[in-house]
Amino acid sequence: FETKWFWVQELDNAEGGDPYYVLNGPDAVILFVLDECGQVILVRQDRPARGHATLEVPAGGVEPNETLMEAAIRELWEETGYEPGEIHALGSGGLRLDRDSATMHGFVIFGAKRVRQWQPEQGVEVVVMPPALFAEMIRRGQFEQLGAAGLILQAVLSFPDRLRELLPGAALTGTPAA
Repeated sequence: FETKWFWVQELDNAEGGDPYYVLNGPDAVILFVLDECGQVILVRQDRPARGHATLEVPAGGVEPNETLMEAAIRELWEETGYEPGEIHALGSGGLRLDRDSATMHGFVIFGAKRVRQWQPEQGVEVVVMPPALFAEMIRRGQFEQLGAAGLILQAVLSFPDRLRELLPGAALTGTPAA
């Protein structure tokens, strides 16, 4: 089975059982973005696979012949209408290690600026939120994009002085948040 976004590959099972199926697709970028005021920039999108709209960090596929940095900047613009201030690569990894071959490349962006001449993609709404409120959503299990939660943890551990608000009630000394 193949679409323009992904294809399914059947692999023989070395132990002779049922075949193994791999979901293949292009690599992607995933972005944790804070604007000039330190607010978190998110997008709400209709997700038919989930059956409802979800609140997410900006993310998307890497185009052929595009660098990861170029993809991060393009996805930020396409989904939010923002341009990056400081942008830092955080690392790469997989989301569904058991089935998905694509690699996600994480970035944190500080000081993103809204650009006036931007038209949102159909079905995409930009949501700007205080970091403490976003952290509370994650803590309460109200943020469904678990891969992004891993990215955010990586950002907090890489830039603890700049992202301390995401850990309300806890110093980065091992004291759990209340």
